[in-house]
Amino acid sequence: MWRSAALLAAAAPLLLAQGTVEGVVINSITRAPVPGASIELLVAGKSAHHAIAGVSGAFRFSDIPPGEYTPSFDADHYFVFQADSVRITSTGETIHIQGELDPATKLTGHVLDPDGKPIPGVLVSTFTLTTRQGIMSFVTGKDGAFHPPDLQPGAYYLQARPNRGVNLPKNIKIQGSIPKQDEKRILAPTYYPGVADRSQATLIVASGGELNGYDIHLRSVPVFRIRGTVYDETGKPAAKVPLTIRAADIRFAESLTNPDAETVSAAGGTFAFTDVSPGNWRIAAEWKRDEVELRGYNVATVTRHDEEDVAVRLAAPFTLDGSTQPEANLKGVYLMPEDAPSRYDSHAGVDDEGQFHFKSVYPGRYRISPAAVRGAYLAEVRLGEQDVTGQPVDLAPGSAPIRLVYAFDVGSVRGTVEEGAHAIVVLFPERSGDIPAIVRCSDEGKFELQDLRPGDYSAMAFNRIER
Repeated sequence: MWRSAALLAAAAPLLLAQGTVEGVVINSITRAPVPGASIELLVAGKSAHHAIAGVSGAFRFSDIPPGEYTPSFDADHYFVFQADSVRITSTGETIHIQGELDPATKLTGHVLDPDGKPIPGVLVSTFTLTTRQGIMSFVTGKDGAFHPPDLQPGAYYLQARPNRGVNLPKNIKIQGSIPKQDEKRILAPTYYPGVADRSQATLIVASGGELNGYDIHLRSVPVFRIRGTVYDETGKPAAKVPLTIRAADIRFAESLTNPDAETVSAAGGTFAFTDVSPGNWRIAAEWKRDEVELRGYNVATVTRHDEEDVAVRLAAPFTLDGSTQPEANLKGVYLMPEDAPSRYDSHAGVDDEGQFHFKSVYPGRYRISPAAVRGAYLAEVRLGEQDVTGQPVDLAPGSAPIRLVYAFDVGSVRGTVEEGAHAIVVLFPERSGDIPAIVRCSDEGKFELQDLRPGDYSAMAFNRIER
């Protein structure tokens, strides 16, 4: 009898400690419920509990033992979403969560030549600044068609990049003036729907469903030549130096794509890139000598003629010091290249005394970008005695140290967006050079922005930010 009572007494807390997790699954764009969505509570990455959303998108887990769980949501034609972990701790506790599933968009189209004929084997890329997908590349099939992986909600550029050096037949019709018969032309990298300049491209907005018929009509353009010389760190012409050329307007995708062309400098350090279409082109060189990696670059603008005497000057890396107030508790500082290859970016941690040290910086123009600091704002950036707050800076060996000055008289903004559940609020500072502050609203449309510099701001609310 006593033994049975003891067992019952021990079992009672386990029974009383069961919790409930309930909520709803919705489409992140339309805010409509997603019936039939699959919901799992994960423990250490494995499913511990499973439920299916009803017609209204609602779900409920009952009798959940104490512990930490990661809700995971999935449905056909949506991307998997994992919410922040939840913890069951108290008797009879009910936790409410909302799963927002991003709808998948299927995009299809063709790459066509100037006569409207499909072209197989062309590299096509989607790239965006608004989603984690970044850049995706794929190749057209025999019928010139492309079918990229499903797109997340966001705004995308679509570009086709045919092989360089392709000569057009003389009988192809060219819009505008007819080129001379001996003028060489190529099928140029072209943005949807048929422009060479990204600033003129049409953005494709993905918000779920199917987007068909997004055909890219390749443009034919005259080609020119870029010639120049590579110089080593002593100023002497350097032979046998590898060089690459890339379109300068898509620097953020460099690590994910191959260069447009490659070459090696000849005797006397000379180099040449042929079949270069009009536009801005970044020529970069890297050369290792005596265990030191030398780098250099230049940006050449091609318009209606060959570019001559382009100089690429190699340089060794240098060190750069900086400091800030220790009480700011700054964790790190970044140097972000303005026009240099993306490989030029650099990071430095900050020690307990507010000192930081960049070990390997190459000459170029950069923006000084410190990590966010709680309870403070960046009041001033100095390069030696020069105030460079909000400005790009030219860095080279012998550059003065960086000084970051933080202020702690922060302000905050609170508010509500009508019918603004999960809307994005952007606060635009009137002060030139300051970075806008961004926050997402709650289920009730409420928002709060903290650690703001005192001053005047303009506020705007968006369902989704696109570029």
